[in-house]
Amino acid sequence: MKTVVHVESLKIPFSFQLVSKQVDISCDGILGRDFLENTGAQICYASGTLTFGTGSSKVSKTLLPIDAGGQTQRVRRLALPSRTELMVRLPVKGRTHVREGITEKLEIQEGIYLAGAVTKIERGYAITSIANTTNDEVEIDEPVLELEEIETGTERYPKKGEGDERLNRSGEVLKRLRLEHLNKEERQHVEKTCAAYQDIFHLPGEILTTTAVRHERCTEPGIEPVKVKP
Repeated sequence: MKTVVHVESLKIPFSFQLVSKQVDISCDGILGRDFLENTGAQICYASGTLTFGTGSSKVSKTLLPIDAGGQTQRVRRLALPSRTELMVRLPVKGRTHVREGITEKLEIQEGIYLAGAVTKIERGYAITSIANTTNDEVEIDEPVLELEEIETGTERYPKKGEGDERLNRSGEVLKRLRLEHLNKEERQHVEKTCAAYQDIFHLPGEILTTTAVRHERCTEPGIEPVKVKP
């Protein structure tokens, strides 16, 4: 979109790219590197100023530091289309030492649900999803996430003696197989394979193992849903 940027007495023509209103940016627009190049911008760290303009007309602006704490507390409004789930970047409440946590599924208001998910915290924000199950577009205040910290550690396996003691675990696994529909050769092949990998089967009374492997769904804010009801 071609428009004119008004800065004090300057009028600078420039072309911007329009994005969906669901793209998660905390301001009305972004002046990128191409704008700075076209206006001959100069950044002075000594004076903390940005000077730019067109031709011989120049203006200087004071650079303001970013207040991360203020950004975290700032409340925005989110527009949720009808019957749609959106990925959003939301501020996290307190506990700045937490780097990864679990959000609890929560009904924010009637028909609006905050997903329960494992998410990572970066600069006071975390990515999760909000679903609007109603037939109307809804606008809500940006919710603040409360995360329960995930305890990470080494792999956990049952200790010797935990669960039922079995002298022949392989035999216990084979006894639970349903092989009546197989012929002799097929049955022998299945039994041999299951006996070789009997440690991956779970038997009643045993404690399930866990690992430190994490699954991440790499979906960024602003990505349109695969399907939206017309």
